[in-house]
Amino acid sequence: MSIDNLFEDIQYIKGVGPARKQQLNRLGLDTPMDLLWHIPRDYLDASGASSLDNLAEMAGQRVSLLGVIVSASSRRAGRRMEIVKAELDFNGIPISAIWFNQPYVKKLLISGESIFISGVLKLSQLGYEINVADYSLIDDGDRDLPMVPIYPLTAGLSQKTVRKIINNVLLERLVHYPEIIDDSLRLEHNLCGIQDALRWIHNPPDRWSADTARRRLAFEEMLLFKLSLAFDNSAAEGEAGISHSRDHHLVERLIANLPFKLTGAQFRASLEIFADMESSRPMNRLLQGDVGAGKTAVAALAMAKAAGGGYQSAMMAPTEILAGQHYQSLQALFAGLDVCITWLSGSCAASRKKEMLQALKEGHIDILVGTHALIQDRVSFSRLGLVIIDEQHRFGVRQRESLAAKGINMDVLVMTATPIPRTLALSCYGEQHTSWLDEMPPGRKPIKTRTLSRRLARQAYDFMAGEVKRGHQAYIVCPLIEESEKIDLQNAGDLFANLQKLYPEISLGLLHGRMSGQDKEKAINSFKNAEIQALVSTTVVEVGVDNPRATVMIVEQAERFGLAQLHQLRGRVGRGDEQAYCILLSDPASEDAGSRLEAMENSNDGFELAMKDLQIRGPGDMMGMKQHGFTGFRVLNLNDDLEIIASCDKAVQSLDLELYRNAPDLAAYISTLGKYSTVL
Repeated sequence: MSIDNLFEDIQYIKGVGPARKQQLNRLGLDTPMDLLWHIPRDYLDASGASSLDNLAEMAGQRVSLLGVIVSASSRRAGRRMEIVKAELDFNGIPISAIWFNQPYVKKLLISGESIFISGVLKLSQLGYEINVADYSLIDDGDRDLPMVPIYPLTAGLSQKTVRKIINNVLLERLVHYPEIIDDSLRLEHNLCGIQDALRWIHNPPDRWSADTARRRLAFEEMLLFKLSLAFDNSAAEGEAGISHSRDHHLVERLIANLPFKLTGAQFRASLEIFADMESSRPMNRLLQGDVGAGKTAVAALAMAKAAGGGYQSAMMAPTEILAGQHYQSLQALFAGLDVCITWLSGSCAASRKKEMLQALKEGHIDILVGTHALIQDRVSFSRLGLVIIDEQHRFGVRQRESLAAKGINMDVLVMTATPIPRTLALSCYGEQHTSWLDEMPPGRKPIKTRTLSRRLARQAYDFMAGEVKRGHQAYIVCPLIEESEKIDLQNAGDLFANLQKLYPEISLGLLHGRMSGQDKEKAINSFKNAEIQALVSTTVVEVGVDNPRATVMIVEQAERFGLAQLHQLRGRVGRGDEQAYCILLSDPASEDAGSRLEAMENSNDGFELAMKDLQIRGPGDMMGMKQHGFTGFRVLNLNDDLEIIASCDKAVQSLDLELYRNAPDLAAYISTLGKYSTVL
């Protein structure tokens, strides 16, 4: 049985075609395998549809109703609000259904079609009304479905369309799906078969079937992940890597050159990295540290060790701002030492790039810092021995592998400032390949954080103005660059203009992702040189902007951000000796948003906040990083499924890895699906 059918282009699935393919691609769906793992986010339980006999008593409660569309209309409500209203018939009882800021819904609401809706029921003088939370259009053939799956969507796709396409995949391709767990192991862990799990997760006959399917798919994800790790680790153990010199003369000179004393955590992490580098096995280590914990200094020590033995190092960062920050930091740390450091970005002049690439190839450059430009074919090293990847979740697997391919079995160190709770990391990865920087440099004052209602925003900006008059600087962060018709968020450009009028005595700057690299660099340098006192920015400042004079961070619409991103933003201030402040302007509309802001006020510990975020939001976007391409697991709940993770540990130990490795279809499946579940 070949699994090639599961990895064909999605365009050739019945019901797709070229136009629909583009819509599905926007959801990250490229193959039949992707569709099978496009898991419903919820179900509408038709068996639990509310009775129409006592609707008056149900006002104010959430109800689920199956009815028929009579008509649909839409209207504007102010500049940024569009309301779609459908008149529905539920066995002779008229009810109005309301959608806010979803104008595309009107095109889907066709008179005479059946619809299943769920939401809070309201009773007014005009009759019954529901603010729709979930809905699904129902074909005549689907009216008897006991549970209707609700999928993540994008513009142009309806639930009905996605459901039909996935059912076509189930009919045509599910037979090719491999079973990687034998009968005895399934019985031991109380698991259903994989084909039953995929069939039930999309079309569960009842809640038990949906839960059973979910458990098997969660187990499958973690098992695939652990198998892929086991394959990688066993392959690495068989490879001959670089055994770096035990001579630490350059490391010792760098330590003496540092303007600060290493923390205990930095010293411990460095020793762990040195041990890996001196080993004959290629290093593959994660360096995890909270904002401001000193990851760059540890990376510098690793690069000093490589340079001391005659090897080159490459450090890749996701943005030019962050790459430039690293380059400047490393130049300062290595000042006076015989180490050549340079940096490469997409905006480098052609003449400078040509000269630099030749010097790199001839071995005259010890440390090269850059963005994804480092993986270009013409970038060639003389003796690359160490690759460091910062904020690596922002790079795709192929980008990381392309950089690692610049040398032969060199050591790889990946760094992240997104804290993952230690118990979770241990469960997933084991301790031997992870170093934690869980200690902050001495003398850092905890940042004082406060949440204010947006109606009190003027107080926040007056406070900022007072700090600026004292010689300090400030960040003001907005979610959007320009006005949106769909979501009422603060416009960075408008805010910049308004603040200029309110505070003409303050020198303001503007920074956002659509500016050219040259303009970004100019704004950053002006801020660092105190030519700009307050910087209005989008989240482009989340990483890479380091200014010890900045003491105030104001975040507009803070409820729109996850805890990890808020913590990253807050970490831009408090990098000097002065007391720093973070003001979160927000009017949270949900309990979860309020809980996140409360957690920010009560803690400066990134690991504690990461665990809190898991409890509040769940792991679906793993600490709020989905907006950066951080996919995480599709089914497994890292907070609640520790029993499944432990079971997978036991299962992997009992499996014959060679049996899987020598079966081409299974090896391809594990390799591909394992990457779906790769959190780090």
